[in-house]
Amino acid sequence: MNEEREFPMHSTSRREGYAPLIWSTVEMWRKRIESNHGQTLERLAERGGLAVCELYCAAHDLSCIPLPDKKLVDEWMKSTPPKSIPVAAARRYGRQYAQTQVIVLSFGPDGRTHVVTWGKTEQDCKEAAAGGQRLVDYLELS
Repeated sequence: MNEEREFPMHSTSRREGYAPLIWSTVEMWRKRIESNHGQTLERLAERGGLAVCELYCAAHDLSCIPLPDKKLVDEWMKSTPPKSIPVAAARRYGRQYAQTQVIVLSFGPDGRTHVVTWGKTEQDCKEAAAGGQRLVDYLELS
């Protein structure tokens, strides 16, 4: 199973939580993020991750001082295709609630449908994947 770790995200005020990003998404902006913050990605993740506006700055190779206009960041977030929910999130849910199979169906702001599955054993993985496919077929999402 190829499971990638996650990088935490939050709003500037830390009141709103955002879904974590797949680590490789943030990794491509590592140099700018570390330059802006004077800390490694690993340390930033330990401390709660990045605010959305900080990610915007990194993606556009900008300093975080001053912070970009909130409307600009919001528009960028809406226009950036959402990432699929990582298997690690389904695994975490399965372990937390002592499940053997997890199927997550979600709908992104762009109207795309995301299905991710996880199974505790190899057989559970196969059955969860088949169940996810049946769900997609039944709802005519493909």
